Amino acid sequence: MLGAEFIAATGGDLDTFGTADRLATFADLAPVPRDSVRVSGNMRWPHRYHRGLLRAFYMSTMAGIRFCPVSRSYCYR
Repeated sequence: MLGAEFIAATGGDLDTFGTADRLATFADLAPVPRDSVRVSGNMRWPHRYHRGLLRAFYMSTMAGIRFCPVSRSYCYR
């Protein structure tokens, strides 16, 4: 079910995002740089994101922590 939701949210073509960073920003998993000429390193969270894709990533992480011992040890580390 999560795979179908991921494909529906991304349109089935990951080349439209270009990089993994853009996909993470689209799902609200990574902040967006908001730099100016004088100041660098400012990060902000996007106001628009895809809630279904964020849910798919969250639920897959929770399933991995619950059923995969390697993921569980990585998370609790």
